Amino acid sequence: MKKFVITLGLSLSCFVLSCYAQDLAMFKKDGKVGFINKSGEVVIDPVYSNGKSFSDGLAAVTYSGKMWGYIDSSGKFVIDPIFKRANDFVGGMAIVSMNGDNIYINKEGNEVNVKGADKLYEFAPEGVAIYKSNRRVGLIDQFGEVVLDPKYDVIRPFVNGYAKVALNNKWGIIDVKGNEVIPTKYEEIGHFIIDGYVWAKYNDSFGVIDNGEFKVIEGADKIQDIENSNQVIVRNGKTWGVVNDKQEWIIPSIYEDIRQGHGDLLAVRTGRKWGFINAKNERVISFKYDDAVAFSEDGLAAVKSHKWGFIDTKGTVVIPFEYDITAFNFSFTTQEKGFFEGVARVKKNKKWGFIDTKGNVLGNTWYDNLELFNKK
Repeated sequence: MKKFVITLGLSLSCFVLSCYAQDLAMFKKDGKVGFINKSGEVVIDPVYSNGKSFSDGLAAVTYSGKMWGYIDSSGKFVIDPIFKRANDFVGGMAIVSMNGDNIYINKEGNEVNVKGADKLYEFAPEGVAIYKSNRRVGLIDQFGEVVLDPKYDVIRPFVNGYAKVALNNKWGIIDVKGNEVIPTKYEEIGHFIIDGYVWAKYNDSFGVIDNGEFKVIEGADKIQDIENSNQVIVRNGKTWGVVNDKQEWIIPSIYEDIRQGHGDLLAVRTGRKWGFINAKNERVISFKYDDAVAFSEDGLAAVKSHKWGFIDTKGTVVIPFEYDITAFNFSFTTQEKGFFEGVARVKKNKKWGFIDTKGNVLGNTWYDNLELFNKK
């Protein structure tokens, strides 16, 4: 399979070398798809009928509205638009549909054969993919070689280099080499490991696995995926609280919901209203919001009072309540609400745009639809 390069008459607003240093976001305007950089400048003009975000340096697009190919960040096709369907490149590989068959291709556009596979699965960033044969699943690498013989009933997607696996209705965790870092003996288990921690259910008790040792959390009947080993969000009955890394309750289970983010403050709901508390269960920001998202690394939290706005850690309104925000993109996959790496995706008057932490609209432009920024 050849690769080829055409420009389709694009008027680029940056040189190729400078594009490679930037993140790009896909936008849709007047029925066409293009891409902007973090300065709000159009880097690739909206000339495509449809498209997907950049991933692994390439973006799947269709120019004619029928066949898909892949462009680089200069807007040039580097893999022919000859596919009926085309998935994102992840870990150097993509699944495409050609002549009625689903196949793997690498970034050179060459097919990678996998013998004996019953079904193809998307690669993880670590360069492995689930490999299914005879009703069991294992792992393959980017060359189609078997990394882990099919032995599990289920392998979930990798997160931070680990994946949860099931065998005979028991769950464990493996690494990207197929090593079983947590044995398949738990009734339930979390999706990822943080600081050696992951939540699990064992012998009908909920608790955490701390570097291989299961520790019960008394009273727990559900646990959120752990983001901070010293702030484990736990449900007891119908309400939520927080335990520390010694499995001690530091915030009693008195809240209807708790959301964790960056920094020390937690977004919590009591009754129908949201507010913010610290790790000592002290009220820091009043319970007066219809909805709230925990603080981002930019020090702002999205809160809703009819419309969405943004507050700082003192509760001061930094960006007024005039936006809608969403947890979905074009392809309906979850994404972070609020600010992420200095920008937030918001909707106003049925149009989408990015705002910075001062509320300025990037490029002073609104679009019909807009994706988050993705590293090329």
